[in-house]
Amino acid sequence: LLLPSVALEQKAKQYVNTVLKSNVIAVMMRLEWILAYSDMPRQEVQMCVLKALRDVKMFRAKFPSSIPFIISDLERYGTHTLNKTLENTRYQLAEEIARYVQDQISELYHHDWSHEQWEKELYRIGGDIEDSGYIAQLERTIASQADCLVLVGGGNFQELALSYYIERHKHMKDKCVSIWCAGEKTATFKKML
Repeated sequence: LLLPSVALEQKAKQYVNTVLKSNVIAVMMRLEWILAYSDMPRQEVQMCVLKALRDVKMFRAKFPSSIPFIISDLERYGTHTLNKTLENTRYQLAEEIARYVQDQISELYHHDWSHEQWEKELYRIGGDIEDSGYIAQLERTIASQADCLVLVGGGNFQELALSYYIERHKHMKDKCVSIWCAGEKTATFKKML
């Protein structure tokens, strides 16, 4: 397994130490990916998200001072697979679900910052590099360093983040990971490591 570069590792640690300043629960949501490449009904997508949020709460009990770090393919540096036109109801659904998750997590953790502020600080610490691939690598590196990892949606990007996480936490007997909606056909399913 080829791990991220030393420079990327340092930027990730800098973000965690200066912005998050706590234990981290990384929440990686591939909502746009699910909605672009599967025919999963809205209710099933929402159920996956609700169950993932339940796991975030459960992991918070394990790490009471933890802070969530939300990674979504719908944000500024996301994949932009779906067309953002008003006619595209799948994209609107993905955005609606992502905002719901952000609101729920903000309420749970009483954040003073908006998700956009977290993202702006990530961009600044990342070196002000306007490259979605670089920012995605930085986010994945932060996720692999997290105390807990919650994955929704699947795909190669999340598989690599999970591999990094497992390698980084190989000394831990019980990994703090949950995976939702990441089956072969993106069926609702959960796996705990």
